[in-house]
Amino acid sequence: VNGAYEGGVGLNKVNIISMEIRPIYTPKKMFGRPYEVGKIRKFKDSICFIVSVPLDKYSSSRYLLRNQKDIIHDFGVSDFPKEIDSKIAIDKENNLFYLDDDHDLIKDPNFIIKYNSQNKQVFKKIININYHKAFLSPDGEFIFLDNYEGDACLLNVESMKKIQIKLPDSEIHSVIWSKDSKKIAIIQTHETMCKTDKLLLFRIK
Repeated sequence: VNGAYEGGVGLNKVNIISMEIRPIYTPKKMFGRPYEVGKIRKFKDSICFIVSVPLDKYSSSRYLLRNQKDIIHDFGVSDFPKEIDSKIAIDKENNLFYLDDDHDLIKDPNFIIKYNSQNKQVFKKIININYHKAFLSPDGEFIFLDNYEGDACLLNVESMKKIQIKLPDSEIHSVIWSKDSKKIAIIQTHETMCKTDKLLLFRIK
């Protein structure tokens, strides 16, 4: 629910067979107007979601992990907000991962940041790879990186080791991780068929 200056988020559970709708919680007004709401997550025993809240400064937004009542974690300000579900991850131990790569200047370094379940920073690592698209896996273990030359790779967040992925030399439109972070789907422009895309599926071993 969005207004001109403020908004709220409500959740419903829908049975797609019977179309029965069960409210989880009704919309509650929040400070700031959510610009974008990400996927529903579970953090500890709380049902949470990620929101991007616009600021008055140019195109900047603030990324927040929150539930109906409280802000659980403030990831800070982004100069150029991107798709928030590809930037924030939560693992089974309730560690949080944040891909900090929305910067005003190209020369600014990109980081992957890990916080523990108590919101204390565990590490902040520089990503020393040039890229223009990045997709963090749901558990924060890997980042899929794509540069302008059609060169793609997986970056292991803990070891920072790069695993090269052989892909056709064509534009990548979308990258989607499976919920368990073990599979990845990539949609590319087909290299020979005009106005056609193709879907590639990979399993992480």
